[in-house]
Amino acid sequence: MNILIIAPHPDDEVLGMGGTIKKISKKNNVSLLVMTDGASAQYSDPKMIHVRKESCKKSSKILGISKIEFLDFPDALNHTMSFTDLDLKWDENEKAYINVGSIGLGSMGESQLNSFLKDSYIKIKRGRNNDILTIYLVTEDYETYYFNYKSGVMRARSSNQAFNEAITELKEGKRKAPHKGGIPAFRYQIAPQQSVDRFVKEMEKKQ
Repeated sequence: MNILIIAPHPDDEVLGMGGTIKKISKKNNVSLLVMTDGASAQYSDPKMIHVRKESCKKSSKILGISKIEFLDFPDALNHTMSFTDLDLKWDENEKAYINVGSIGLGSMGESQLNSFLKDSYIKIKRGRNNDILTIYLVTEDYETYYFNYKSGVMRARSSNQAFNEAITELKEGKRKAPHKGGIPAFRYQIAPQQSVDRFVKEMEKKQ
């Protein structure tokens, strides 16, 4: 089985579920996606950022993680998500792992939810050059959050306008993570509402 671990910062995967990862990696293919480098929250020294990433890579080997990727998404836009129950199923036609329906969400940001989110979706699709990750969540307060990462671009949108403004109010130059340490550069931007609607309609047909 292929398992994807999503961590907000380097080392969160160790502190949150290191023992579990070590156990499941013995019989499964485990990958790690680190959303941010934690810089704005703790460090401004590029050397410390590099140290954290290298430590993350070393601990991943110990835990049995086969693949790791850093997105360097800004902490200011980071909404920590801890999934507690996913039912990813392989769709041969789509060439993608898809979770349709309820998703267990333990926490988001600093809020402990421990709830099942209805009408929420996750899709991990194989692309020609890069995999494509799309997440759509509907919280119990009926706020929606959409994330799509493809070919070096992270697109995000929410019904929470404060979240959208955190992206749109940043200057264009600050919406880029430069190439560094072998990690390719990427951009992030607001996702068009049409893209969100199209993804939701596509997933609704699979229910």
